[in-house]
Amino acid sequence: MTAQFRDTLKYNGKQYSIASEPLSPYLQAIGIEYPGTSTANYRGYIASWEISDKKLYLVNVTLPGFISDMDRPANLFPDQEKTFANWYTGKIRIPHGELLEYVHQGYGSLYEKELFLRILNGELVGEEEKDNRPEYEEKLAMRRRIKKDKESKKLKNRLRSLFRR
Repeated sequence: MTAQFRDTLKYNGKQYSIASEPLSPYLQAIGIEYPGTSTANYRGYIASWEISDKKLYLVNVTLPGFISDMDRPANLFPDQEKTFANWYTGKIRIPHGELLEYVHQGYGSLYEKELFLRILNGELVGEEEKDNRPEYEEKLAMRRRIKKDKESKKLKNRLRSLFRR
């Protein structure tokens, strides 16, 4: 799977790209599936969100490359400027800071920090932030040890083959 285009979220005055899909449970419940427009957008849409007064709101849904003659509603909530996302319960993951490791799959890239917003029936009930640097540094150290071990093993094998002749 290719890295995916992300939904956006305005929170505490900042605009973030999120690694979550809060619209997905709603679309599944009402039986709507948008056609994927590219390998970087399997879900077929990009949504904009905001948290205001501790409530999650859907602000906009963009359907890139949407084929207009299909019988799919382009505007899910036509009479509303923004829609309270009372259907969503779960965590919204907000990777931010320096990109530490790019992963060409889904939302797998690793960033310096991740903010997790806990949402219950559309209401913000908690948040926590994780610093990924210690884990990443440990991962790098492990890769260096593995590389060093492989190089050492190759050298030992070369030396053995030289002495066997």
